[in-house]
Amino acid sequence: MLPEGRVEVRLADHPPVTVPAVASARWDLRLVTPLQLPTPDALFNSPATGLELRLRDGGLTGRATAFKGGDRDGLLGPYLPHPCELRRVA
Repeated sequence: MLPEGRVEVRLADHPPVTVPAVASARWDLRLVTPLQLPTPDALFNSPATGLELRLRDGGLTGRATAFKGGDRDGLLGPYLPHPCELRRVA
């Protein structure tokens, strides 16, 4: 977590990225990164990752979604949710 509503995210062997994050009534942390989940379904055609997490028992759990943004006609690409648990790395 960084000041001004930003977080640094590292995923698999990608270098870390810093992105804006928000909270909502449903999620304690929501963000989108340009990182790709390293799962067979996401590697096919889903180059971005979203995180939607809730704070529970001292940890963040929820889902990571792999997706491709919409085109100019409003059509969405694949949307692939995956269970997610965020762990602190020392």
